[in-house]
Amino acid sequence: MSKNGALFRIVPYGPAAVTSAGSVSGVNPDFPLSALANIQPKVVARSGTAGATRDLVIDIDLGADHPVSSVAVLHTNMTAGAQWHVLGRSSVQGPFATPGLEENPDRFFGQIGLTAVALPPTTRENRRFAFAVQPARVARYIRVFLREPVAAFLEVGTILVLERLAMGQGEYDNFELGSGRRVDDRSQQRELPGGETAIERGGRVPIWRATWSSLTEAHLRELWSLLMEVGTGAPILAAEFQDGSTGQAEALHYGVIQNIDFSERVQLDKQRIELRVRELL
Repeated sequence: MSKNGALFRIVPYGPAAVTSAGSVSGVNPDFPLSALANIQPKVVARSGTAGATRDLVIDIDLGADHPVSSVAVLHTNMTAGAQWHVLGRSSVQGPFATPGLEENPDRFFGQIGLTAVALPPTTRENRRFAFAVQPARVARYIRVFLREPVAAFLEVGTILVLERLAMGQGEYDNFELGSGRRVDDRSQQRELPGGETAIERGGRVPIWRATWSSLTEAHLRELWSLLMEVGTGAPILAAEFQDGSTGQAEALHYGVIQNIDFSERVQLDKQRIELRVRELL
């Protein structure tokens, strides 16, 4: 079995659901907070100034209560010293009254204060993520507090509110050994009349494949619901592991399911399925 991989359903929300709950640096009107609801992670919101320390407080109204297991920030330029925290409140609790660092019981991750983002790439990829997982908790209102200590404009791409699917192997939802990555290189090569080779460089798109083989009927119903919701035309998040250890940034795969094959019954109470995810860059 694998380390601790999982699939996450993205809880949808629109641009109108995102508001600023306060910022020491403001928001650049040319890079508004509505970018955080865009499925393309390189469409970013940007701080209004490049002060020595920038705080950005973002409120998201999901419109109704949802089980929330994780929050992820995609394609950010936050440095290794950046910090964040995430708060959540249900419909009954109501929206946040004031901006700032509210403590328990609203806190999702950690117990007090700020937590290091701590997901820089460990290869030559330039992507950075903020990502944390918790046991599922019902929330409608999400507050993301970001703090960047380095003097530069703070850029933040898509913010995902996530619901982890149960996939058959207890707490960590393991998949089979044999999963793996490959690169779809969109570059084109053309032979010239003189014998030279012309190369037009294109994007390199990561693709990840994994197989889950211990899906109970309840797990399969949950996965089937996700597949019928997103098909191959809406994004999900897949994680090769979730513990924040070395390589976590590269082990997160945000994209669309490229291939949905038939599920296979391997035991009377177990089913098997392979999924491939093509990343959105």
